[in-house]
Amino acid sequence: FHPYKPLVGFKLMYNQLPSSCDLPKFFRYLKMHKVAVVHLVREATVLKITSKANGAIPGENGKQLHSNDPNATTASRANTKPLHKSIDYWKSAVSEMEKEDMEHRTTFSSLIGVPYYYLQYEHLMGPDRALYLREAVQSVNPATPIGWTRGEEFKSDLLQLHEPTCAARIDQYPEVMSALAADHPLTVAACEFLERVENSSYVGRNESSL
Repeated sequence: FHPYKPLVGFKLMYNQLPSSCDLPKFFRYLKMHKVAVVHLVREATVLKITSKANGAIPGENGKQLHSNDPNATTASRANTKPLHKSIDYWKSAVSEMEKEDMEHRTTFSSLIGVPYYYLQYEHLMGPDRALYLREAVQSVNPATPIGWTRGEEFKSDLLQLHEPTCAARIDQYPEVMSALAADHPLTVAACEFLERVENSSYVGRNESSL
């Protein structure tokens, strides 16, 4: 990594790695070309489940879960009802998704010579998004100037089609969270964090301590 060269990245979804992919060869490529891995994980796995169930809307490049059209967002949210599933379904689906996340986390974090950083998606929804992004970049390239994101805002013209909180998208939300609490604390904590951000009760971290 060179301190004066810009960092260039790309997004790779789990399901974009074909089953025929030679993983050892892929990992050697990462190391050879000094590719760092920022592992972005949505810990509120119940929202991944609702997104799959609710579907997406047609866009210029196929189906999409975001839009820059406020009317599309309003219509999508008005027409999307909270997802109703049995408690057993939620437990099974969340277990499956958390297992997949952990398998990838274990694999990438154990690669020798490949910088790795685990980044929780929900943290990018809150007021500290710049701090978390800075930490992620500095972890994979320590030469990055420490103040590179200080005071900057990260904006996008894309609007989320669905409601941002678990409570708004899950039928019988309190009962579901109660059932998941013992075995899936990460999912429950992520949902609670999003609720605090939406209700403006999360005050953020103290940047001076970083």
